Amino acid sequence: MMIVRGSRTAARLTGRAICATTLVAGAFTVAAVEGATPAQAAVCTAAGSTGLTAAMIATNAQVINTVVNATGCDVGIYVGAGINAVNITGATVSGANDEGILAEGNTGLIVTGSTIDNNTVNPNKLIPDGHAVMLDGVTNAMITNNTISGNASGGIGLADNGPVDPGTPNPGPGSPVASTNNTISGNQLTSNTGGCGIIVEAWDAGGGITGTMVLNNTVTGHIGQFGPNGPDIGQIVVADDAAGASVANTTINGNTVVQSLPSGITLHANAPNDVISNTVITNNVLSQNNWAAGNGAPSTDAIALIVEQFPPMLAASITGTSISGNTIAGQVVAIWIRGATTTTVGANSITLPAGGTAVYNVPASGGGYWLAGSDGGVFGFGNALYYGSVPGVGVHLQQPIVTMAPSRDRGGYWEVGADGGIFGFGDAYYYGSVPGAGVHVSNIVAMAATPVPPGFGGATNGLGYWVVGSDGGVFSFGDAKYHGSVPGLGIHVTNVVGITPTADGGGYWLVSSDGGVFAFGDATYGGSLP
Repeated sequence: MMIVRGSRTAARLTGRAICATTLVAGAFTVAAVEGATPAQAAVCTAAGSTGLTAAMIATNAQVINTVVNATGCDVGIYVGAGINAVNITGATVSGANDEGILAEGNTGLIVTGSTIDNNTVNPNKLIPDGHAVMLDGVTNAMITNNTISGNASGGIGLADNGPVDPGTPNPGPGSPVASTNNTISGNQLTSNTGGCGIIVEAWDAGGGITGTMVLNNTVTGHIGQFGPNGPDIGQIVVADDAAGASVANTTINGNTVVQSLPSGITLHANAPNDVISNTVITNNVLSQNNWAAGNGAPSTDAIALIVEQFPPMLAASITGTSISGNTIAGQVVAIWIRGATTTTVGANSITLPAGGTAVYNVPASGGGYWLAGSDGGVFGFGNALYYGSVPGVGVHLQQPIVTMAPSRDRGGYWEVGADGGIFGFGDAYYYGSVPGAGVHVSNIVAMAATPVPPGFGGATNGLGYWVVGSDGGVFSFGDAKYHGSVPGLGIHVTNVVGITPTADGGGYWLVSSDGGVFAFGDATYGGSLP
């Protein structure tokens, strides 16, 4: 619970000689012994049918202690379809426009003890999901004990392949190719802006990923840090991004994830009929994640299981998740669950602040409601839980409570007084109030929380609210943007009674007691009773 009044919230490396360089059909293989040579300007070669070029194209060989300066090329090292058992050890890869290492359609790849840094210097915007190390449709790959930092498209990406080739601008095989039995372990990932630290994600309809081990990695984000392509996201993600895709039998064990912009470990079923099943999340250390409340709770959280809502015949699912043995601190919510079923939460070491929640299950939409009295008393019905009330904390009201609004996950609610004073309970956080902004009114009549558009793609993210007076004056707080007011139109009224935002939060409608409607921002005027 939180009751606060305050100010308004406005909204490279060198080495020794390469022993052998053999040019084969426009590609070359490098095997280095006795150390690496000084980095040389790259000769860019077409990387198969990807539409990209690469500084090095591996062809059934070892790449040992090699420095790859990929400046001017799209990819540092490309390992194409059917090129199996490639061993990249002790390499340094930097300067690529896009991926440092891109592998697709092969088996037995090893990338170990290497440094992949400062890539994605000129990204191709047609690539759906490039990362510093990108693996599409691979089997039995081992990505171990690497240092991956300073890249501008995230760290390690593991995906299926098919009509959508996530790491390239061109399509891949005509039918989906799964990624199976791959291991990502012991890697150090930091300062990789613009993409997730480690992501295991199915991109092709009917495709999928199975048997992935994500073990003993350290993923470090940075609170408030942004790069040329976006924020330092951090986190470990398991997700589907195509209808009917599946990610199954993933183990996430022994990792350390701190200061991620979204939730530290996220499972996200976000396409129709997609399935995430049998994920084991154990023995991880998680703290200070979801600092931007980017997904999951409208507050910091460690682990989030998120199922997007579709009609029943298209329902997505997350099932059979096991969460145990994790150490969680510095989070308001430890484990946040929306729509996932058959989740087992075992013993975890969880340290919470006052008012924190160990496990929060978002209630089904439409399953209950709250009523608020003028004295601030709150009554919950159905699955609408009681999180506190004004009388319950002994606050003396300056003006009566006139309305209330739920937080984005219905884990709390705000009450607002006629003077614009805001009282937050549960995870409904205080973003400012009318008195806190130094404005004195007594005519506030309505409140609306900011919406969360599907995919978090709108103007707002459920981290703010508008309050409106009977004269149509609008006050915005948190991520609520001010789009105009009735007095700003030069119109004098005293009978405004409500406000409703547009779906993306880019506007709102005000309604008066005579049925008059006033539209602002991207809210379209469709008529009124007068």
